[in-house]
Amino acid sequence: MTTVSYSAARANLAALMDQAASDREAIIISRRGKEAMALLPAAELAGLLETIYRLRSPRNAGRLPGAIARSGQ
Repeated sequence: MTTVSYSAARANLAALMDQAASDREAIIISRRGKEAMALLPAAELAGLLETIYRLRSPRNAGRLPGAIARSGQ
């Protein structure tokens, strides 16, 4: 995971967006004295939110290992 300063992110936003899109990984943007933020593809965020939603149910969480095994991953 890449971490850049706020100033570097401002100066290189388009390149960082391209990097996040091609690597499918979040880029952490740090700010002095403030909470860090993450830049990631919207599809990755949607997938994470969907996973969190589905894992809220203990029944779904219990099914996950079997589903992963069946998918061959």
